[in-house]
Amino acid sequence: EQISLPGETIDFAVPTTDGEFILLTRESTLYQWRENKAIPMSPPDGVDESDVRFVQASDDGSVWLGAPPSLYLLEGDRWILEQQGMELSLPIIAEDGRRFASASIPFEDRGLWSWNKGEQAQRVPAGQVNIIRDIAAGPGNQVVVIYQDGSALVRDGAGWLTLEPDELHGALDVSYATNGDLLVARGDGVGIYRSIVVPWKHLFTEDGGPRNRINEILIASNGTIWSGTDGGV
Repeated sequence: EQISLPGETIDFAVPTTDGEFILLTRESTLYQWRENKAIPMSPPDGVDESDVRFVQASDDGSVWLGAPPSLYLLEGDRWILEQQGMELSLPIIAEDGRRFASASIPFEDRGLWSWNKGEQAQRVPAGQVNIIRDIAAGPGNQVVVIYQDGSALVRDGAGWLTLEPDELHGALDVSYATNGDLLVARGDGVGIYRSIVVPWKHLFTEDGGPRNRINEILIASNGTIWSGTDGGV
């Protein structure tokens, strides 16, 4: 499907969970793209169209609108105020519902901020006073933050770890796949960090019989997997 608006330039096109798109043009006009038609969309109450800086979809499917110093979340067809008084970007929602976002300016606000719905954002103490390149939320409430200098901040459970892996140096974007793998966009390709959080996979033989009754599994030193079955090894 090709999306075009004659006479206007689309700067942002983000998918919604119902298969539509929210468009923001360089002329600061908002549209909903529905059934191959662009339908004008109103900005949040009290916000002038010229103040809208971005629309963005986070990994969990949430759609955000930034109109500094305010940040809005799309719920149904309405923009709901999430934060006010700060210039926040790269917002995401973790599995536990906690929100995370980046602040770049002013310098004293620079870094990672977090809040629960209905609360005021607070700076994440473990975060750096540094420019954030991207934020991703994954399974098990994991959150990965990559900084412009190549370092990373990782939330695993309730704690935070600061890492400086070579795989993240020069990272342009990070995102979690549906199976929990972390995908890292780099200038030399895509890096994949395999997660232990993966869906179950059922392995069996098509002809059935005693070979599908597995009694023992042995993993050899070279990674080969051996299984002891009623039909042999």
